[in-house]
Amino acid sequence: MTMSNSRFNTLVVSDLHLGEDLTPCATESSTRHINRGERQIVDFLTHYSHRRDGGRPWRLVIAGDLIDFLAIYLDPDDSRVDEGTPVSDEERAYGFARRRDVSPAKVAMVAARHPDFFRALARFLAQGNRAELLCGNHDAELYWPEVQSAFRDAVVAAYLASDDAKRPGAPSAGAIAEAMAFHPWFFYEPGVAWIEHGHQYDETCSFEYGLYPTRADREELVVNADTAAARYVSNAVDEADPHSHDAWSFRGYLSFGIGLGPRQLARLVYAYHKFAAALLHTWRRYAKPSSENRERRDRQDARLRELAAGWRVSEETLRRLAGFHRRPIIRDLRRLARLVMLDTLIIAVVGIASAGIVALAVSAPWNVPAVALVGAISWLAARVSSRGRSVDPSVPLQVLPERMLRHVDARYVVFGHTHRPVAQPLENGNWYFNTGTWVPGGKPGL
Repeated sequence: MTMSNSRFNTLVVSDLHLGEDLTPCATESSTRHINRGERQIVDFLTHYSHRRDGGRPWRLVIAGDLIDFLAIYLDPDDSRVDEGTPVSDEERAYGFARRRDVSPAKVAMVAARHPDFFRALARFLAQGNRAELLCGNHDAELYWPEVQSAFRDAVVAAYLASDDAKRPGAPSAGAIAEAMAFHPWFFYEPGVAWIEHGHQYDETCSFEYGLYPTRADREELVVNADTAAARYVSNAVDEADPHSHDAWSFRGYLSFGIGLGPRQLARLVYAYHKFAAALLHTWRRYAKPSSENRERRDRQDARLRELAAGWRVSEETLRRLAGFHRRPIIRDLRRLARLVMLDTLIIAVVGIASAGIVALAVSAPWNVPAVALVGAISWLAARVSSRGRSVDPSVPLQVLPERMLRHVDARYVVFGHTHRPVAQPLENGNWYFNTGTWVPGGKPGL
């Protein structure tokens, strides 16, 4: 993307998911995919480190999910964790939660696992380019200054260890650090592009207060469906794809579990129980107005005003854009029940019990068709109930750009998040782009 009076040309990527191979359930295949994605992004950065368009340096916008904090398992006994850090019983079983005090250690884990990326980014910045990093749902931890500093430190360390730092006239470590900026919501280049990750338009991944996504009582991210699915299912059950839970049906989960064998099926059932329980607990916590909700809302408002002043965008404009965000599904018990398939589970249990009662109460030969009728009614009820479970985020992301461009001066609206690349022409020569992902994905067992 170019602009005649801009000092930079703009590149946009997203959804690299570095660190997804640090989950306890990483397989040889998934690790190979992450490594391949890293090699490709390294090649990409190397190419643009040596090539310019019109003599301008590059501004690289990484539109979220650069680091997959959701997948990373950080053991409480890891040497990177400060001694005396409080640990809950659950964290002993599942690793540290999404906390401010331990997230910098997760950055260090990713830097150690993927040094080639950090070297390539440092080399890219050393050529006079910039990097703008947006928070996504998998790396919402970048919201905290300490995590941003940890990332900067990792890039600077990679730079100082390279030959690039030793050449005459090389940029200082401070210049490399200053070439990176972090953004909690969007990056905006007036007249050119409005760029977001896009998770705030996905009710399973959104935060009610995206500019203040933490709990008010402690420095920990609020649990949403995305967090719970990764923590209790993807990171606990072998081969469970972390990017496809919203598309799986009750039957699909059952088929997947049976295909894994009895032991893993039992783990899947327990993981499902933990997943549903975590979401219901969060719903109970935030369902009613409270002083905590008011505090989070007030802090969100304060930060929105700061953003408006910093970007020279009217506060009214940002409020209208924030109004497009989808309310987290944890605030709607009916939709939450559909998401975790409690309605389908209840229908299945009632159907099985009813079939048993009918089989005993109806004499032969009418008991067989009577049981079949109960089964058909249960199946139909489950089908009708499951219609409300669609949470495909690609639909609102394709509809929103036209509406957004009524409020901001841009030619391009760019999202990531869905992992589905899109190049969609809009009215008046404008475009909606989705940058897709660098990581292959699928639905194992389905």
